[in-house]
Amino acid sequence: MLLTSKLPHSCNHHQIMNISRVSNNPILISEVLGAAFTIMDDWLFMTPMFTDDSYDDDEDTWIEVDFMSALGEEEYIQKELDRVDDVLRNEIKLQTI
Repeated sequence: MLLTSKLPHSCNHHQIMNISRVSNNPILISEVLGAAFTIMDDWLFMTPMFTDDSYDDDEDTWIEVDFMSALGEEEYIQKELDRVDDVLRNEIKLQTI
């Protein structure tokens, strides 16, 4: 299922959009990384964004983020992954209150 984002150009690198039908948790878009993120089974998962700012929310398109592998990436990538993870986990906590 392709979903189209409605990202404003002034977006602060991310925006929580809607609920993933696969994870039943919020989806956060990272313009910095060009991907959509969600939490599944307490792990961070990502799926790439298409050039039209849409993404595929089918189960077989989500990939678990490997934080150990990210340690070899540039610092901005590590920081963005940590921030995305924190934002999504905080959003999930807010929904359970």
